[in-house]
Amino acid sequence: MKDQTLIETTCRSTSNYQLCVSTLLANPRSATADVAELGLIIVDAVKAKTESALSGLEEMKWLHPELTDALEQCSNSYKAVLKADVPEAVAALTRGVPKFAEFGMVDAAWEAEICEGSFERVADQSPLSEVNRDLHDLAVVATGFSWERTYRGSSDMQNQLVCGGCRTVLLYPRGASNVCCAICNVVTPVPPSGMEMAQLICGGCRTLLMHAQGATSVRCSCCHTVNLVPAAAPPNNVAHVNCGNCHTMLMYPAGAPSVKCAICHFITNVNAGDRRVPIPLQRPGGFTTSASTPSTSTVTARSQSQTVVVQNPMTLDESGKLVSNVVVGVTT
Repeated sequence: MKDQTLIETTCRSTSNYQLCVSTLLANPRSATADVAELGLIIVDAVKAKTESALSGLEEMKWLHPELTDALEQCSNSYKAVLKADVPEAVAALTRGVPKFAEFGMVDAAWEAEICEGSFERVADQSPLSEVNRDLHDLAVVATGFSWERTYRGSSDMQNQLVCGGCRTVLLYPRGASNVCCAICNVVTPVPPSGMEMAQLICGGCRTLLMHAQGATSVRCSCCHTVNLVPAAAPPNNVAHVNCGNCHTMLMYPAGAPSVKCAICHFITNVNAGDRRVPIPLQRPGGFTTSASTPSTSTVTARSQSQTVVVQNPMTLDESGKLVSNVVVGVTT
């Protein structure tokens, strides 16, 4: 069967083939899913396992009051998975930023280890060993998916353009001459083949504009404002926000509702009022920002430096434990 062949092929790139296959086959969505959707099924399984574990903690505190502190640590770990790691992975997979999906699931596996380790000094055996092992193994399976290959294979046959009616970003198969928007039903002609396109937000009316890559300026057809094109625009699927606790600038996949700081582990809620993919915008101060940058983000003067944290995938140490891999840099 073609669908099962896809599942088996995908699961061979994970650390636990049997767990991967059984989890996917248990979900009816896998029958018609592509590789990216299979990844979302695994992430959903991580979410369900975490929610189940969290729901039983209060009863466990009542049965084992001597373990209250350790169980409280587990509660914080499970909440971090649900509030930050799972939403980050879902947003990354649906918006085409697969590396951030890997980050989220690596952190979920780490949170399971943190919970398990909280019992080492207060009990001979953790009452949550089984659920933490299951959560850890599912999250590791998720990190083992070939996220980059998944998206590289699916995106090679797709292009994107902006709808001429509602300005929504549309994906379409290469070779199409026209694209009909599913939202407003406007038919937008596809630019000639060979012409690479870029996009930005009009500084006057905030309309999403498409332009030929390499152009230095673009005139808006709505308000006639002439917009200067940034010389080197950053990726349009990554946004920034300052940590609500230590104020470190964090990178996250656009659309994620919250971000976990790699330094202080504080979870910062992101303003999710604008669900569009952010488009680079050149502001008068010379800094590039985006249309959906949350209100909690800040832009500093050129002379002021900022710390930027990028949380890379964890690595395994000699004992097989996941070790955090964080890169900290300073921008001016």
